[in-house]
Amino acid sequence: MEDSVIIKKISKEPYTPTELARLFGKHHYTMEEYMRRLRERDPRVKVKTIGRATIYWAAEESFEELRDYVKETVGKKTHRDTILLKLLEAGAFSPKIAIDAKLFGGMKAELSDLVVAQRVILTPNGKVYLTELGKGIAEGAALIYSE
Repeated sequence: MEDSVIIKKISKEPYTPTELARLFGKHHYTMEEYMRRLRERDPRVKVKTIGRATIYWAAEESFEELRDYVKETVGKKTHRDTILLKLLEAGAFSPKIAIDAKLFGGMKAELSDLVVAQRVILTPNGKVYLTELGKGIAEGAALIYSE
């Protein structure tokens, strides 16, 4: 079986593995296993179990749809996000380019939480910069909160 043929079929309407098995002349257990593996290989393939029935379909999701979903799930930008985004914007990725922690005066608790979570590093002279993990999170937040 070719993935592209099945994806083309399930992109038009949802199918159960049994229906697909009849269409492609396979046993329904074989098709069920194939669909499970196809879903692991291709993010377009979606699955939903309703009672005893399992249905598969294919759907493209745009970046905007995913961003909006994350915004709805996560909610408004937090103080932690603000700190990470300011550090990213400043290019604070090393002690040489670290910025003064006093800039985050009203967000001391959040800054402390980020230090404990190893998202930022606070130097002995009161400067702060992003860790690699913090940089990755900040880049993701920049994609989410940009318009």
